[in-house]
Amino acid sequence: MLKKLAVWICLCVISISILLSGSFRKIYYGIELPIIAYHNLSFDIKKSDDLNTTPEKFRTDLTELKKAGYTAIFFRDIIGFYENKVELPAKPVLITLDDGYLSSYTIAFPILKELDMKATVFILGINAGRSTDAMTGEKLIPHFSADQALEMAASGLIEIQMHTYNLHKPSINMMDVRGFLSPDTYADYLSRDTEAIRDYIEKAAHTRAYALAYPYGYYDGLTEKILRGSGVLVTVTSRPGVNRIYRGAYGLYNMKRLFPSDKPALEMINEYVSGIYISSAA
Repeated sequence: MLKKLAVWICLCVISISILLSGSFRKIYYGIELPIIAYHNLSFDIKKSDDLNTTPEKFRTDLTELKKAGYTAIFFRDIIGFYENKVELPAKPVLITLDDGYLSSYTIAFPILKELDMKATVFILGINAGRSTDAMTGEKLIPHFSADQALEMAASGLIEIQMHTYNLHKPSINMMDVRGFLSPDTYADYLSRDTEAIRDYIEKAAHTRAYALAYPYGYYDGLTEKILRGSGVLVTVTSRPGVNRIYRGAYGLYNMKRLFPSDKPALEMINEYVSGIYISSAA
């Protein structure tokens, strides 16, 4: 009788230990994943907004995240977690910069090296390395070159991913094209554009392209279906919020992001985090 009781107690202790373990919490509750989004960094502005951020704010945001225990990761890390191949840190965060501006190389990259943090840059292929629009000649904020993309990717601190090749302009963007083409023609058009930006990234940065940020955050069900069929494993939107990801469930599409503007990134995350992960990690 005593032996049976001892065995029962041992089994209870083991079961409780498993339930309280970090691995179980990540499987059952998922893991909170904030994605912070920036665009251009500039010394020429006094106040940050969704499209322009001062270097001081960018550095402060990242420093505060690091002090709060967040670890910057890449999209390939969340794919590994989703596929049950890797573990994620206790408090992961994704730092993203959209459009491939030169400031990602001249300003963000040195700050990332200084803080030893990672970021993902979503680039628009047609204007890579240019300061004028490839089609109209219109003056643009300068974009970094293929050589600069390769240098950043080789550092291990920046990954280069897709923001379409040529579907991110006020006059011609993904949803505009979707509106005036038949579904079949649109599927062919979008597939070709995705292949073009993937080919550019893989040749320029010597890295696999598998994640795409929707231009202006616009998308629909057909677009998502086409991109999945084209081998895109992750898509991100402009919908505000913090994601919860699970091993092997619910997918990694239409992920939410936070645009801090002139607000502290950490403060914005704390407004959206549900509290489940915080309590389970305590």
